Amino acid sequence: MSYGDSPASNPVDAVRLLVGDTKSPEQLTDNELAYLLSEERGNTLRAAARAAETLASKYANQAEERVVGPLRLANRNQSQTVRYQRLAKTLWARAFSRGVAPYAGGTSIADKTAKGTDADRVEPFFKRDLMKYPAVNLGQSGNEKVNI
Repeated sequence: MSYGDSPASNPVDAVRLLVGDTKSPEQLTDNELAYLLSEERGNTLRAAARAAETLASKYANQAEERVVGPLRLANRNQSQTVRYQRLAKTLWARAFSRGVAPYAGGTSIADKTAKGTDADRVEPFFKRDLMKYPAVNLGQSGNEKVNI
């Protein structure tokens, strides 16, 4: 089936649009894109990144480079491979950055109290092992400065 020009309502069209596979004949079938969508649990950006990787590997298998004397001949598939690899990298970055917001904890008394009373929270390493190691006597009296 061809690109239906409805990426807002059709996830397969959304993946096609993100990858640039909108002109007939399409490089990936609807079944292949549906498979990638199911593997990525419906996330169109992640499925598009996987589709770009798939296309990069497809063109990498077809890429040839020949050297004849001082002349170097590379076919179009070599540049297609690089293009889809870059696209996959960009799409993965977008997929991983979407929906992630920075969080600064402990900025209010209520937040600190809530974190401190959470029984399921793992204690930070510095607090968990705070008194694990006994004091070390370096042989100096308490008023001398120790240079380490």
